[in-house]
Amino acid sequence: MALTARDDYSAQLDQAELGAVASPLLPSELGGRFRIAYFEFTSPVGDLATTKNIILTRLPKGARVIAGSIVSNTGGCKLDVGLSGADASGFMADGSVADDDDFFLAAGDVSGTAMVAFPVTSALNYGYALTKDCYLTGTVDTAAMTAAKVLKGHVMYVVD
Repeated sequence: MALTARDDYSAQLDQAELGAVASPLLPSELGGRFRIAYFEFTSPVGDLATTKNIILTRLPKGARVIAGSIVSNTGGCKLDVGLSGADASGFMADGSVADDDDFFLAAGDVSGTAMVAFPVTSALNYGYALTKDCYLTGTVDTAAMTAAKVLKGHVMYVVD
């Protein structure tokens, strides 16, 4: 088998392989460990109205978000999945990126039994690295979440 021509490198290999290291690779780029944060939420008595936010889990500074999934029986409800700075400053990045309720998923249909994945595209911020501690949030997007509905899921991220 012939050697494949090397025409270009990923940003990480470009630094590591070519010796043009401007800064060391982050553990979330090479050699980091996967972490999983599981979450479960049961809607309270009465409806959880549209635009209401649920804090799903806390993510540490430096975490690079790779994948997540939600499964629920919310009965007609759609959910946004986003980020909010844990310091309540209104920013999820150090003063530059505002909290965003649909950063990873916009109007995901969590009303049935199918699992909904996030983030699934680069436009939905696959691989986003947190610059500070943040909360993963769920925001009721369309139709209220009725009482006693269960929302379960996880988020996978790379750190250290």
